[in-house]
Order: sequence, then C-alpha cells, then structure tokens
Amino acid sequence: MISKTKMKKIFVTGGLGYIGSHICSDLLNNGYSVFAYDNLHSSNLSVVKKIEKITNKKLYFIKGDLLNKKLLQNSLKKIKPYAIIHLAALKSVSESFKRPIEYYKNNFVGSLNLIECLDQINCNYLIYSSTASVYGQPKYLPINEKHDENPQNVYAKSKLFSEKMFEDWVKLSPKRKVVTLRYFNVAGACRS
Repeated sequence: MISKTKMKKIFVTGGLGYIGSHICSDLLNNGYSVFAYDNLHSSNLSVVKKIEKITNKKLYFIKGDLLNKKLLQNSLKKIKPYAIIHLAALKSVSESFKRPIEYYKNNFVGSLNLIECLDQINCNYLIYSSTASVYGQPKYLPINEKHDENPQNVYAKSKLFSEKMFEDWVKLSPKRKVVTLRYFNVAGACRS
C-alpha cells in the first residue's frame, strides 16, 4: 500500500523549462508536492517564483544535472517520489549534428543515471518526454504509433535510445509503468 504522502510527491526533471513549468504548475494546482530538478541550462531560476505566484503553492527546487549521479541519487533517496516526469534534455536538432557526443551523453546517459536511481528507491512510474522526430520523414500523415521509427538526427536518436532502454526496464518487473510522449513543437500560454 502506498502512503498518501508518498503518492503526492512528483519529481520533474527539467521542471523549470517551458513544458516543465506548465506541468509543475498543473501538478501543484492538483494537490501534488512537486520537486523540480533542473540544471538551468535552458531555463531560469526566476521561474520558481513565477510558478509559486501563479499557483499560490510551494515548488521545491533542486539545482542539479542528471549527469551528477550522486546528487540525483541523494535527492531521490531523500524525496522518495511516487512518480517521475522526465523532461530534461538537450533539444536542438541542428546543434545535435555539431555536438553529437554531448547529446548522447546528456540525453541517454542522463536517462540511464535516472533509471538506475529509480531502482534504488523502488520508484516504478515514469513519464518520459520524447519526440515525434523519432519517426523521421513521414511515410504517411497523420503519423500514428504504428509508423516506423527512423530518426534522422542525433537528438532524435538519443531520445529513441532512451525509449528503448525504458522499454527494457519495464520488462524487468510487472510493477513498472512507463508512458512515452512523442510530440513536435509545443506552444501555448498558461491558463492561470
């Protein structure tokens, strides 16, 4: 049986980014305790105060990188979240061609570190932010889940490799659940 306190804790990697900040706001507005873990590479610390102002709730922030496994491990052991929403990633298609190793390291190794830490705290629920660019050139439109995967850039490959790793992780235990979100560019404004 999961305690109500544990059930309410959600850990969001990349929680201060564009998508992350909206997710954190919605989670807070729905009664969850939210822990945003972000290295501030593509975000800003001022987002914490903006989220708290919009929601009138406390957002817990940890400045951290998924490549800093020790900090990640310590943070997750202390928080013991019910679920993880994994949004943190380098995300520029053009940049990924120029810096492929950095993309594989950040996006794939960071995800690997996260999954190893989840095992240590027995957290079995993960929502993963991937990309629809794993499909490559569309063979038909609209693209659906049956479309072949054929990533055409390093960014998409790094995301697909992580997806495959999460699929294998789920197979190790019937308790584990992963939801992968594949989408293109996200746009919109805050409703609050």
